Amino acid sequence: MTLKPGQKFLLEKTIWSEKDFDKMAWHDVVIHGIGFNLEGYKLLFDIDYIFAWVDPVPNEKHYSFWISPCTLVFENVNDIQYVISALRLQIMDIDRSGPRKPRNAEYINRDTEWKWTIECLEGEIIFYSIGFKQYTRSAPINIKSQSFSLEERGGISFDRPEKLENTEQGHGEGRS
Repeated sequence: MTLKPGQKFLLEKTIWSEKDFDKMAWHDVVIHGIGFNLEGYKLLFDIDYIFAWVDPVPNEKHYSFWISPCTLVFENVNDIQYVISALRLQIMDIDRSGPRKPRNAEYINRDTEWKWTIECLEGEIIFYSIGFKQYTRSAPINIKSQSFSLEERGGISFDRPEKLENTEQGHGEGRS
């Protein structure tokens, strides 16, 4: 989504899922951490999700961005493969293809899993999963860079809040 300068971003909801896949985009999203929940067959990513790009103000060249720290959790993950050539990971795209019946469909009560490919500048991560949930951990704010520093975001986190606390959903404060 692209906004005009000065236009506020309104957060539609705080938890997103594979049902929202066609409305979402992860281009230029930075991955700060990767976690594995072995008992739950979950693959977790600590990311700075870009909810909207803001066109440059007149006489400027650079965009600004409405971003928020988020936890992206893929569920019932199997057959994972990855090739990564650097510690810093920046997503170019997430692709979903090849729907098939999960091996444990009766147990998980789901009838479809997809092949997910997370294409990064530094490599790719490929796996099968029934889908994801992406948890917004704070209201998006408008900043000039595409990610927060670790200090600004409070370090690495895989928290999964059901709702945002101490903030009004839908409104973010800007900073330069």
